[in-house]
Amino acid sequence: MKLLGTRTEEEFREQLLKSSDSLLNGEYAKVGALLMAQFPELRTVFALGHTPEQDEDLFLLLINTDTLVSVDVDRRTGTASFRRHLDLDEYVKRLSQMKRILFAVAVDLARKKP
Repeated sequence: MKLLGTRTEEEFREQLLKSSDSLLNGEYAKVGALLMAQFPELRTVFALGHTPEQDEDLFLLLINTDTLVSVDVDRRTGTASFRRHLDLDEYVKRLSQMKRILFAVAVDLARKKP
């Protein structure tokens, strides 16, 4: 998908950068540390989805440009469990137009990271 520099894309870009900072340096830094241990090649990570539940937070994360991981974070203990790696092609096929834009922006950000 070609990005056009729209306002929506810019809002997604800001949202994704905030999610990355939260995962690597902020509220969910423990998750970031676990991700770095699990994925030594990690250069970028962006939350494509976040679902807060009563006892846990569920994340769908894009690692670099090519790995999708579903992660459960227990709020009480701060521990994270990786539920599964998802196939990128299958994931993209199921996306709505807005989610495709979000995904395209995340991939673009990951590619631009040195």
